[in-house]
Amino acid sequence: MPAMTVLNLTGPLPVSAQFVAPADGPVAMFVSGSAWTRTGGKAIGAMLSVDGATQGVCPGYCNEASSHHTLIPVMLTMNLSYGSSGAHTVSLTASTPDTVSDINDFYQVTLLY
Repeated sequence: MPAMTVLNLTGPLPVSAQFVAPADGPVAMFVSGSAWTRTGGKAIGAMLSVDGATQGVCPGYCNEASSHHTLIPVMLTMNLSYGSSGAHTVSLTASTPDTVSDINDFYQVTLLY
């Protein structure tokens, strides 16, 4: 299965990138990243949107405050269009109010088609 990195950026969230779909139809996006929280015992995460539509969340949890944690990588499936409407925007935003990120956090979205 061919793969293409569509986003490879440091934080803080939100981050976004544009890409052209290499194919029409069903694809998968592998999402990974890191984040932290100012208060321990909180859920954190990065929400993936494509062209403004939410596709899913790369979740995590912080037991302690102010410690960067790897988010649980996820693979999300969706349909993309190619051709004149093949230009897309992928975005990652904080999925909870407690999610914090900075230049020490890294994000990657890889398209599998």
